[in-house]
Amino acid sequence: MSNISFTDLLSWLKKDYYNTKIKFYYSLILGLVQSIYLLVIYPFVRITFNSQNSQVVFIYPSEKAYRLNKQKILIQHFLASDISSEIHVKKLNDILRLGYRPSFDPRSLLFPKTAWRANFLLKKHISVKSIIVERYDAPFNFFLSSYKKKHQRITFLAHSIITNDSPKFNLVQGDDYIVFGESSILAIEKNPERLGVANLIKSGPYFIDHINKWRTTHDSKTILLVACGPDFEKYTHITDAYREINSWCEKEGITLHIKPHPLGHGYDKWGKNVTVLPTNCKLHHIINNYIGAICVYSNAIVDLTATGIPTAIYSSEKLNDPWLAKEYLPSFTSASELQKFTQQCKKNSLNLSIKSKNFASFHWHNLDNPSLLTANIIKNLPPE
Repeated sequence: MSNISFTDLLSWLKKDYYNTKIKFYYSLILGLVQSIYLLVIYPFVRITFNSQNSQVVFIYPSEKAYRLNKQKILIQHFLASDISSEIHVKKLNDILRLGYRPSFDPRSLLFPKTAWRANFLLKKHISVKSIIVERYDAPFNFFLSSYKKKHQRITFLAHSIITNDSPKFNLVQGDDYIVFGESSILAIEKNPERLGVANLIKSGPYFIDHINKWRTTHDSKTILLVACGPDFEKYTHITDAYREINSWCEKEGITLHIKPHPLGHGYDKWGKNVTVLPTNCKLHHIINNYIGAICVYSNAIVDLTATGIPTAIYSSEKLNDPWLAKEYLPSFTSASELQKFTQQCKKNSLNLSIKSKNFASFHWHNLDNPSLLTANIIKNLPPE
């Protein structure tokens, strides 16, 4: 059984996902129409499968995620015979291509793509003990939990730090919820809007190992700024922050490099002291080139600090601080404070590196081999 009711699911979708009643009720009507269509064509669709006997099945959140395979590091910690993989999809054509199985559960008529896909996967992996899900698809996770057998566990794998900065974290599903660290557990437990209960387990980012070995030398005099995602760069308070930092770098003669978000970087008004790196550059390839790092608003602030690099955060009343970075790290609100931080980095301040590590440890339970730890946690989960 799911640890939330169907009423809870509908309430969360209406309030926190669709935001408007029109979108919510439209999605339910569309679900009914799709149910009729899928039922009519099901006898004519050739959907076959061979049962899988692996102990663990990992459900990729999308076909794009399967191609990028950020989960590769985690999966490598399992024997090939112990783990199999599937892809979670939501488009109607993909459901037809990859397979679905109608359910006689009347609730599924409102969400046929997710409910019937979940039913299909559980039939295909009927002997599996652990089902690992990495996606904020509330209906899919609900039906997985509802349709699973007694011997099966649904384990939700967080792919980022959990904060109360997003309503998607108001819903806790599955038997287990493997999160990055203490900060995520506190955010879940103190969330007054939370629905559902799961066994909360601390680990770290499942897609990283040996981050403490990324930074070995740092002979440069350059500071690195890790940019926000392109969606956030549309907001005025983010572009205002970039504008101020650019001005301060010019005033104090600070050389700054920008590491763009993998999805792109939309701000294009940087001055002569600033260089924007290629979008495809990786943090572990470039971290040795910098004496310090700064951040405006990004989860990557934890990745930075986990390497031990001195890190400071831009401070403004207009910006939230969901990571509580100001409680651990130096912050700057002026050209002189940014210059002071830069000078401290040039002196190779051990105190700044210790602050970075303490901050990272608050968010990541394991800084050495979080992927290996996550795999071992999954292997040792008891039967339901």
